[in-house]
Amino acid sequence: MFTAGSALPETLSQRVRARVCSNLTTGYGSTEATMIASMPAHYTERTPGAAGIVLPGMLVEATDSNGLALPPGVEGLVRIRTDYGVDGYLDDPAETGRVFRDGWFYPGDLGYVTKDNILVLTGRASNVLNLGGEKMNPERIESILSTHPSVVESGVLAFSTQSGVDELCALVVPRSYLNAKVLGDFCRDSLPAAFVPTRFIAVAELPKNAMGKVERAKLPDLLRAKLN
Repeated sequence: MFTAGSALPETLSQRVRARVCSNLTTGYGSTEATMIASMPAHYTERTPGAAGIVLPGMLVEATDSNGLALPPGVEGLVRIRTDYGVDGYLDDPAETGRVFRDGWFYPGDLGYVTKDNILVLTGRASNVLNLGGEKMNPERIESILSTHPSVVESGVLAFSTQSGVDELCALVVPRSYLNAKVLGDFCRDSLPAAFVPTRFIAVAELPKNAMGKVERAKLPDLLRAKLN
């Protein structure tokens, strides 16, 4: 079996390998650059966020805000160079100029490449949370929550309180019932205090697009509906 499109939660990977097919492979790719990295799913448990081993013919780097390549293990904006991909979008010079630069394809992902040439993804550049100058990707918080046995999935977002201070909220699809204190304590074991959600709200489901990915732009509306 092969899985791609979004990160596979560790608990789901374990259930699939135990109940459906032990030979489960995960991969990372795009229409623009084809398949970029792949590895057996059970190897990703050793490196949280691992998308796979970079495939032959692919050059993957993490870069800083100035476009300079970063050393192995340092998080930055992911870019890809390959002879197998495309170099632009038809009749869309603006988007082509934004995504394709100097022979590189910039998919908009954040991550890093290890010394062993494993691509690790940490989130989307457009999703970064900024709380008082401290930054983190919501995907990291969601990934930690997904390992708790009472959580099916979650969507994390910042919201402004009446005092004007931004706080974090986790919209959680629970397996049975939601225990906010238990989840808060669970997050504190793995996250800086600033990025432990102050509210955990149970929802029946998260808004998703046709590809099954969470539509983050709709999370604020869902939160408002729950708070009103």
